[in-house]
Amino acid sequence: MSSEILNSEDDAALARRRKLMHVGIAAEIIIVGTVTKDQFSRVAKYPGKRVIPLKNWITDFFEWLVHGVTFFAGTRFEFLPTDITRGIIKFFEYQVFLPRICSSTASESGWSRAFSNPRGVIP
Repeated sequence: MSSEILNSEDDAALARRRKLMHVGIAAEIIIVGTVTKDQFSRVAKYPGKRVIPLKNWITDFFEWLVHGVTFFAGTRFEFLPTDITRGIIKFFEYQVFLPRICSSTASESGWSRAFSNPRGVIP
């Protein structure tokens, strides 16, 4: 029984130490931030000439990709990026509607026996 009491006292002491450690870390962050805020003022005044215009580059790239690029230009295989996305959409439409087409065709033309037979043999 004394070992159980000891374990609970150790757990309580550990919890107090953790709380104290978290408070200490928070206080340290606040103190260091207050002391060094003057050193970070030059970061706020960072010159605009050195900033990479990544947003503009990405915007220009996607404008070119959507409106300006043509694959295999001048040949009979010429296509645009929008044709690729439309082709992917059509592929997924076939995945959705193909079973419906097959089942309706099978029932209309008498193929239902072939689809219902597990061995695929028409009796």
